[in-house]
Amino acid sequence: MIKFVTLSLLALFYFTGEISAQEKTADQIVQEANLASMYAGADGRTTARMTIIDDQGRKQLRQFTILRKHVSKGGDQDFLIFFSRPSDIRDTVFRVAKHIERDDDRWLYLP
Repeated sequence: MIKFVTLSLLALFYFTGEISAQEKTADQIVQEANLASMYAGADGRTTARMTIIDDQGRKQLRQFTILRKHVSKGGDQDFLIFFSRPSDIRDTVFRVAKHIERDDDRWLYLP
């Protein structure tokens, strides 16, 4: 057990020293984080449910489907969010065109 702890500490000091030698700017770190979160996989589709709770404890349920399409590798993406529940927001669509170099474009379709 002592050997394991010693080796772990040596590895920690070794990698910590190597990381500090390759210092990155805040902009580089943010850019890498954005790429990691935006491009975790290929085009996708998912169904989700969201519960909204207001200050008075009242709950509202939202059910929707999200479609994601990569426009370019490591670049822009398109999202479509189709709401299916509750009935008063059914068929509402929210579209987002995510851009790397500028602000995103957003549209809302209300039937």
